[in-house]
Amino acid sequence: VLIYERIREERRAGRSVIQAIDTGFTKALATIVDSNITSLIATVVLFYLGTGPVKGFAITYAIGILTTVFTAFTFTRLLVSIWLRRARPKELPKAPVTFVPPGTKIPFMGIRRWTFTLSSALSILSVVLFMTVGINYGIDFKGGSLIEVQAKSGNADLADLRARLTELNIGEVQVQQFGTPNDVLIRVGTQDGGENAEQTVIDKVRGELQDNYDFRRVEVVGPTVSGE
Repeated sequence: VLIYERIREERRAGRSVIQAIDTGFTKALATIVDSNITSLIATVVLFYLGTGPVKGFAITYAIGILTTVFTAFTFTRLLVSIWLRRARPKELPKAPVTFVPPGTKIPFMGIRRWTFTLSSALSILSVVLFMTVGINYGIDFKGGSLIEVQAKSGNADLADLRARLTELNIGEVQVQQFGTPNDVLIRVGTQDGGENAEQTVIDKVRGELQDNYDFRRVEVVGPTVSGE
């Protein structure tokens, strides 16, 4: 997007199509490299501070960044050069639908005081909430069980589900409707005793609900994975 918009900007400045394309690729290089280097710094932090799957994600992310930058300035430029030699266009093609009229100018710097103030207020609020309320970690970080069920007949009764699961004494339980009215997502907090305890909880839930609900999906996130 940066490259193509830069090319159009150069064309509006009066350059020829070939000059606009060449200048557009050249001037967009610094911005694209700078933004992706910032992302690479994050991947380095993830790689050295993370463990297991987190390191794998960091490596995959880094490879994606490098290949994206490489293809943008080699393969994409090659394709544009081939198109230039074959089509010999005198003007850059335009999309059939334009959402922003040509020549539109938005005074971003004119409203900078309002935007800076709003941004600062939201940043301060985020820090205050982080220090006072804290982060509500999900099962992916705390560990636990994720169970997806579907009512066999009629809509799912969330109040009834909560009452029945509370009676099982399995700790923190969250019941949430999603998709259709008969689909329910059940989250059960991590259990003391490792994966065997997690499986015992799932068996209890299945025994309690299997007469009225079909079990569509069951996932268990153990303490090892959540720690990583």
